[in-house]
Amino acid sequence: MSKDLLSVLQINKGGKFQVVFDGSKIQVTRKNSKQVVMTADPVDGIYWLRTPQRSTNAATHNGAIDLRTHMGHASLDALRKMMATGMIKEANAPLSSTEPSVCRGCQHGKMFQKPFPTKRDKCHYGVFELLQFDICGPI
Repeated sequence: MSKDLLSVLQINKGGKFQVVFDGSKIQVTRKNSKQVVMTADPVDGIYWLRTPQRSTNAATHNGAIDLRTHMGHASLDALRKMMATGMIKEANAPLSSTEPSVCRGCQHGKMFQKPFPTKRDKCHYGVFELLQFDICGPI
């Protein structure tokens, strides 16, 4: 896991883990043995997970996917390639950085985004109140 956001609701949903907020940190423990699985520390209003390096390496592949990709943004590799080919001008992306980027805007937005609705209200139209036509045909 290079970077990602975890949901407390999703962790508690399975019933195997428990999330404990302890003022200065968060601990995720197994319910049956009380063994601490993960710990997170607050940094600039966001809790960052502390995980052992070996478990981090086991969970990721060589080209670590960063949070920007999960949020629909281009990865730094894609940005570097576009800058090198002249597709992007006047960009400030680091050309030689090997560390994954930290996009605080993405992380902050994800923390405060409301979940998508589970049920959509269906529109109720009477007969011939809404007509849709395919005037272009197959393309």
